[in-house]
Amino acid sequence: MSKIVTLDNGLKLYLFSDDTKNRTYGAIYTFVGGRDTHFKLDGKDYNQVNGVAHFLEHYLLEKSKYGDLMACFDNEYISANGVTNQEETTYFINTVHDFEDNFIKLINTINDPRFDENEIDDVKKPIISEINRSNDNPTRKYNEFIYKTLYKNLRYSITLGTEDNIKELTIDDIKVFHEAFYRPSNQAILITGKFDEDRIIELIKNEYDKFSFSNKEFVKDEIHEPAEVVESEGTFVDKDKDEELELIYKIDVSNLSGEEKYKLDFYVSYLLSNNFSEKDPIFDEIRKRNISPYTPDYDFNITQDNNLFVLNVSLTTNKQDEALELFQNSLMNLKYDEESFKIFKNRALVNIINNSESIHSIGSKYFTILRDYDYEIVDDIEFVNKMNLEECMEMYNKLDFSNKCVIKRIKGE
Repeated sequence: MSKIVTLDNGLKLYLFSDDTKNRTYGAIYTFVGGRDTHFKLDGKDYNQVNGVAHFLEHYLLEKSKYGDLMACFDNEYISANGVTNQEETTYFINTVHDFEDNFIKLINTINDPRFDENEIDDVKKPIISEINRSNDNPTRKYNEFIYKTLYKNLRYSITLGTEDNIKELTIDDIKVFHEAFYRPSNQAILITGKFDEDRIIELIKNEYDKFSFSNKEFVKDEIHEPAEVVESEGTFVDKDKDEELELIYKIDVSNLSGEEKYKLDFYVSYLLSNNFSEKDPIFDEIRKRNISPYTPDYDFNITQDNNLFVLNVSLTTNKQDEALELFQNSLMNLKYDEESFKIFKNRALVNIINNSESIHSIGSKYFTILRDYDYEIVDDIEFVNKMNLEECMEMYNKLDFSNKCVIKRIKGE
């Protein structure tokens, strides 16, 4: 880690300088995504449609004071893009030349927009086309069903919005959305690669001092999700997909520190990889009992409010009850040993070393850990070296597996 700086206006800078690199990567993170449609500004409540964050991202880039900024960067052989997910919107450039000038252009584009009512329809047309293409994706309906079955307060946000959502957006809608969320205290900047830290700090500070950000009180909608599942079982009828069994646990980790949550992520990743892959006994049992020709899939993620880990294992099978029994038994009787744990640690260390060659991977990984766990990791090699199997099993055995949801996807019309 090189340097973390917080400017007087609340903007945080995460800087990873490395003079051995030829490229420089710079990203502006604005902490607003597809789920952020409810907020309060200057005491007034706003409820906006799905898709507004993604639409604003496109509008800012396509209708900037420089014209279509992505086209401008492309003409200069600069890699750049904007990306909106459910939690944040990221704008970045990656270049071997003229980083400072072009990053200043990006900063200006994001924070000093020109809103023109006559241009809003130009942005709507391609987004509506994108939405119509995405409507053919059957996975979206399945994910929506899982959210409704599993979560009480967390919503499955359609980041793109619907066609009707986009059609009803006005220039005033995106103006107030930008005023609320696009402010230094709700942003962070990440820069990695070849650059002068002190010089870039001064450049960014001077540029942000030029902008007139809103001083209206802004309250972002905070969501707390309880550990209890909404329904313990759900059945999803799908005429296109093979039948599947998915077992999902909501695990309360609100009592853990950020460091402990990150440790738990590492430990559970080891345990799942050591028990649910093709080389593990569960796969032999699946084959022997003719449950499925496939290996199980597994995942382990923290929720948007950082208080719950969600663990899920799934399998394509029409023998869903047998798969469920096998999954539950395996999760309560995990196989582990020092040798496999050592191999897992060594692979993690190799990945860290390999990623150190990528200016994007270094900073992005650090930033993700900070965002998801509020944990400022100093040395990830030292962190991995300290992991041990005894602590792994101690933390795992304390987890509460009482809140589970079983999803069965079955064939039907």
